[in-house]
Parts: sequence; C-alpha cells; structure tokens
Amino acid sequence: MAEGNNNEEMIQLPWTVPQQPLIQEATVVENPNQKMELDLNHSTDTTAISSFTLSVIIALILGSFATWLAYWYGRKSFKLTEMSFKTVVEQIKASEQSALDLNIKLFEQQITLRNLDKKIRD
Repeated sequence: MAEGNNNEEMIQLPWTVPQQPLIQEATVVENPNQKMELDLNHSTDTTAISSFTLSVIIALILGSFATWLAYWYGRKSFKLTEMSFKTVVEQIKASEQSALDLNIKLFEQQITLRNLDKKIRD
C-alpha cells in the first residue's frame, strides 16, 4: 500500500457518502462594463423587518386581549368570593341566632320543670 497515492480505489458501502474531491476550482469572470441592477424594494431585510413588525403587532394584540381577559375573570372571581363570604357570614349569624333561641327555650323549660318539681314536693 502506498500512503501518498490518491489514485487508489476505495470500497464504498451503500450507506456511506462517496468521497468528494478535496479541491474544487472556481472561475470568477469580471466584466467592468456590465452594470448590475439591485432590487432594493423587496430585499430580505425589509421582509424581515416587516415580518418582525407584524409579529410585534400581533403579540401586542394577543397580550392586550390576555390582560383584559385575566382582569375580567379576576373581577368575576372577586365578586364570587365576596358573595360567598357574605353567604357564610349570613349562615353564621343564622346559626348563632338558632343557638340563642334554642338556649332560651331550654332555659324556659328548665324553669318550668323546676317550678313543677317544687309544686310536686310541696
């Protein structure tokens, strides 16, 4: 085997990429008399800037909508929480009043029973 010989044939397996030449020649032809016209109206820079501007506008619209929606749901949630709190307070007041009424009835019944017990003993 000769190490410096590049003309050797290599065995290429079907799943490998064939070996490419290391040096490719390029020819550049310059013609100073020929004018090159540039189209600056639709360049990639203006397209990129306009697409970025459009994406910023869409992002601002979506962000504003999301902020408004969060605010609206927040207000609804606050109102529901306030209504729930008022309902719980009313239930506590009603329970307290019910307990007071029950205690008054029990007290009156104990007085009545004590009076009956006194009458029976006397």
